[in-house]
Formats: sequence, C-alpha cells, structure tokens
Amino acid sequence: MQARRMFIVAQHRPGRKTAAAPGNPLKRRSVRNPLQLRAPRRQGGTTMRVLLSSIGSRGDIQPILALALELRKLGHHGTLLAPPNFKAWVESFGIECLTVGPDVKKASSRMAQKSMPKPSKEQMRQLASHTVRQQFQASLAAARGHDLIVAGGALQTAARSVAEALEIPYVYAAYCPAALPSPDHPPPKMRTRIRSQALPGLVNRWLWKRDERSWDYFFLHAVNEQRSELGLRPVRHVAHYVSTDTPWLAADPVLGPAAAYSSNMCVTQTGAWLLPDSSPLPDALEKFLAAGEPPVYFGFGSMVGSAQAGPMLVEVARALDAIYGRTDGRRVTDH
Repeated sequence: MQARRMFIVAQHRPGRKTAAAPGNPLKRRSVRNPLQLRAPRRQGGTTMRVLLSSIGSRGDIQPILALALELRKLGHHGTLLAPPNFKAWVESFGIECLTVGPDVKKASSRMAQKSMPKPSKEQMRQLASHTVRQQFQASLAAARGHDLIVAGGALQTAARSVAEALEIPYVYAAYCPAALPSPDHPPPKMRTRIRSQALPGLVNRWLWKRDERSWDYFFLHAVNEQRSELGLRPVRHVAHYVSTDTPWLAADPVLGPAAAYSSNMCVTQTGAWLLPDSSPLPDALEKFLAAGEPPVYFGFGSMVGSAQAGPMLVEVARALDAIYGRTDGRRVTDH
C-alpha cells in the first residue's frame, strides 16, 4: 500500500476510465450503474463496511487481508470471506473472517498426490456446480450489511451476482497482469504444461477465447441457475462477468506492469497489497545469507511443488548466471 492516504473510487461508465484517486470522497451509486461510492454517514463519522472475498491459497488471501488492515487504518471495516483454513490466521490480526468452501490446504495436498486419478470433465463440472452453489449461499449471507464487495482472484463466481442482487457496488481485483485477457500473453494454466510466453498475439487471443468457453462449460449453467433464484437475468460468459471491464490490478507496476489490454477494458493498477511482516528470519537462514553472495530465490508461494521442479530451477539459475553472472555458471549449486 502506498504511504499516501488513498480513498477508493470505483467508477464504471462506458468510455470512461476507472482510477484510484488520492483525496476523492467515497461515493456510492447503484450497481446497475456501477460504481461510484460514497460512504454512508454513520454514528461516529464516515465509515464503510467492505466485504473482501477470495477463494484459493494463501497467495490469494494475504493481499485482501493487507487491504483489510489498510481499510481499518482509514477508519473503515473490512470483513474477509475466505476458506476455513485461514479463519484463525486472519482473526489473529483482529479482522473478522467468514468462511466459504472447503479447506483449500487439504484439497491441494490431495490434488498433488500422484495416485489420485484425474477426474473426468463431467466430474469436474459437477464439482464446479457444487462450488458455485456454496459460493452463492455463503456470499449472500456474508454480504448483507456491507456497502461494497471486493473480489480477489478468478474463482469468484458468486460475488458480482450477489452485489447485483443486494444493489451494492462490486470491484474485481487481479493479482497478476497475466490473469487478465491480453494479446500479450496466454491465459494461465493449472496442472498442465506451462505455455510459452512468446506466442503471437493472434494465438493468444484464440487461447483466451478457448479459455472463456472452458469457463462457460464448467460454470455458466450453475451460475445462471443461482442468478435465476435471485431474480437476476442470465449472463452470457462467466469469466468476463466476474472480471468486469474495469478490473483492478493489485501488482507492483515495476515488477508486474500492466499488459496491453483490449480497448473496452480499463484497468486500474493499484500497486501490490503487501502484508507488513517484522518478524525475524530463522538464525540458520540469517547465517546462510551472511556467508556469501546474495542468492537467487525461486518460490512457489503456498502451492505444492513437483519432484521435477527442483532440477528444472537449478538449470534455469545456471542459465541466468551464465548470461548475467561474472562466471560461466559453475558457481550455481544444487543446495
């Protein structure tokens, strides 16, 4: 978060840009003409209740926790809606946490097991339908009494529909430039081979269209079924409806600059939402860092790495050292 005090302005009008502007008052309008927010006047001054929703691993939850802490500094109230395995951790910061879905840590550990058979497309579709129903139920209950929903990450199949039903504003936030459709890069893939990042723009556009059809295959029927129960019209495409034409990009503009997005998409890059951490490093790690040159660190966040990842990253480090280092790469070790 930037040191300057920043108010949240989330405004969507056709042909107009969306921006986070220092010093602007929070304004509010109906989500059907989204979104300009003004915090309602309440006892004790101006405050706002924001539901911050995310489903995924710690890399998905930690940024919205950082945002909740920043909102608290500004005098607002942030409530997290997250998987149950994060509840105790979030609440240790004094932030209210409601739960949705299964324990993601246990689920990801099971998926990483080689003995686990790959589910069929129909089984995955049934699982997606169950997930959608869970999200709608939990999101609707959690969102009541809030003035805004901020959804972090792609698996937010219910948040915007719930915001529409309750007539409160909605903002979608991506954590990485590659998570938003662009001819500059292909869509992210999970549990498959990593795609080349040097594909022609025409190929990337086709891959994003195919990705959109995949989202619709697994989620569209269930989403529109739940929207019908809320008295809402069906949507044509799930991924675009979730991410909107005016998403936020919560990534560092130097490390993760915005890509070239389509002309009808207006992306606001807020900077990364970082959680302050003043805890000391373990003594063994401090000694290792002090003993030699600064190391190159490759990490997987909170995801489970594969057995092939270690040797592959050693080769990558050797190649980088041979190109940019002072030697021919021999000082890269396998530790």
